[in-house]
Amino acid sequence: MPDAPWRRHMGFGEIALFIFDAKSGQLLGPKHKVPQLPVQEVCMVFGSRYTARLSARGHVMSNPQVMTMLYDRRGRWLSTRCREGETRRNPGLGLAWILLQFPLLAICGGLAIVVLSRLMALYLDVEPMRPSEMSPQQFSRLFAAGLLLGGLARLLLEYVRIKLVAWHGRAALAPVGSPEREKMYRRIAKQGGGARLLPSGVSLEAGP
Repeated sequence: MPDAPWRRHMGFGEIALFIFDAKSGQLLGPKHKVPQLPVQEVCMVFGSRYTARLSARGHVMSNPQVMTMLYDRRGRWLSTRCREGETRRNPGLGLAWILLQFPLLAICGGLAIVVLSRLMALYLDVEPMRPSEMSPQQFSRLFAAGLLLGGLARLLLEYVRIKLVAWHGRAALAPVGSPEREKMYRRIAKQGGGARLLPSGVSLEAGP
């Protein structure tokens, strides 16, 4: 979509989300209803790909009859999600990141265990862990323990991120005219995004 008008209202790193009927391909609104007027044909813009993908997954889970598509500010298609799963622009990159996480989690978790043992040695007068003197079997156990600790930390981080997204989106879900919604409008206008609050196709004509 190189000539799409909505691109003019997007900032760096923002992602546009469109919702369609999975069978007919009809563009739908945020509440999964067919727009009755051109001004109701909208897309949702998110500040990061993470929040956009999270929202896309939520829409499909709440209504399996819809299909979502993500685009970047350059109009490039990024991914499509439906009840059968997700199709991404670079599926190999996503798989590589998933596989890379396991050794990274194990290394970070192992380092955290070593640091914790040093702190315990300082305050509890116990023997610290010395990686230079460890046998291969001890290294294997440290790697497994680090992977377990890193995995738990990763799950905790994901839980906190989801809660933060839900907390940050409360204003957008608030009723129109509510104080929370008005605060969101003022914040957008203050950040220079006031044009997003007005449809770009509005024109005024003299009445009879």
